[in-house]
Amino acid sequence: MRRGGFYAGLIAAGVLLAGVGLVAVAIRPSVRSTAAAFLAPLPAAPSLSRDAGLAPLPVEPLVLGAESPELLALRSGDAGAPPTRAPRRAVFAADPGAPKSFRRPDGLRRTPLAERDDASLDAPLAFVERDERGHGALVGALKRSGRCREEVVRILRAWKIPEDLAAVVFTESAFAPAAASTDGGAGLWGMSGDVAAAYGLVTLPSFDERRSVSVSTEGAAHYLSDLRERLGSWELALYAFGAGYAPALADLQTHAQATFWTLAPELPRERALYVTEVLAVATVLGNVDRFGFGDVRAEAPLATSDLEVPAGASFSTVARASGTTAARLHELNPEYLGETVPTTGFAMVMHLPSAGLARAKEMLMPLLYATPGSGLSRGGPPVATPDAAAAPATLAASAMRSHKGRFFYKIQEDDTLDSVAARFKQDKQTIALDNALDPSAGLEPGQLLTIRPQGEGDSNRPTP
Repeated sequence: MRRGGFYAGLIAAGVLLAGVGLVAVAIRPSVRSTAAAFLAPLPAAPSLSRDAGLAPLPVEPLVLGAESPELLALRSGDAGAPPTRAPRRAVFAADPGAPKSFRRPDGLRRTPLAERDDASLDAPLAFVERDERGHGALVGALKRSGRCREEVVRILRAWKIPEDLAAVVFTESAFAPAAASTDGGAGLWGMSGDVAAAYGLVTLPSFDERRSVSVSTEGAAHYLSDLRERLGSWELALYAFGAGYAPALADLQTHAQATFWTLAPELPRERALYVTEVLAVATVLGNVDRFGFGDVRAEAPLATSDLEVPAGASFSTVARASGTTAARLHELNPEYLGETVPTTGFAMVMHLPSAGLARAKEMLMPLLYATPGSGLSRGGPPVATPDAAAAPATLAASAMRSHKGRFFYKIQEDDTLDSVAARFKQDKQTIALDNALDPSAGLEPGQLLTIRPQGEGDSNRPTP
């Protein structure tokens, strides 16, 4: 059986060679004969040495995930300005450079973002711990962060983004919502105009949602989530966040699939440094005591409530209604860039000090209707007055129609809840309920009440 198999193999080899010869004749009959094809020497194997002058084998492209419509708009340039930006690096205003005899404290809590304790974090860690500029900038950022850090973290959690990525806000703006930079970035996240446009943020000369804590964080979280899905890791998502999506994609598509850490030596230094700086801040935030920031006390969270305000309302009028100052309102509403509420085509909401919300609800509309130049004093809802022949002038001046069809009534001397209810033909308990009053308590002169109409027509007008 073995000898038969041997002969069968020889026959098969002969048939195979004959077939090769026939194929050679069929392919190139005009070049060489069948015999020449068999007798010609085999071509030499190509040399793989550098002297051969051969181009290197192409590198496998980075395997990318799904590309969202927002990222597609950024890549194609449909979202607005070209997506090229340099990181602001508010905390790292200077290049951290090489660390000088820096040794990390033992037993640090590592950020879950980094795959390893890379030595490239040493320079930014040393900068924020030892350099006066970096240390001071991070102290200020830690203090300011108390105002709205809870809101930022809440939104990141909702998007299933590591809380450590709040370090981006420290790095970009040092937690100053009104921050702006020469590269076009603005707000807590240093968001560029093209990213804002792609993710639906409004950016007008008078109103810029990149400066809104909640709206900008929602946009940034969506963007980071898309980058993570597309590029495969949070480190590469950070790289694209700092460099801009289109430039980062151009950097990464020429490399084999790899982690940020293996690619970092081949990437532009400024862009790679951004990632290590953010991760360094995240490391410090997770170990504040170990890096000398344990004594920094964050400011108290802002206690604010929201109120819809009409276009044309001035900050001074809203401030007067809510018992605060225009400067304080600008601090709470950095997205408003002017002194009046702009017309945008959608409802405009302001953050007010929570203590002044009830007062603002009572006083804002009467003040706006009575303020010349407010845009509401002309052509607004009519002032509701009793019949001129029947009512005293003081009563006529104290009742005004609200924007929801109700009356605002300013309490006069000797007014009681019973007398007001009788004048407006309204139920006493209803007035008390609408104004959060104790029906048995007295009324203060100058107090503003809202009175709902009893019915259609003039039956809701006060009587003397």
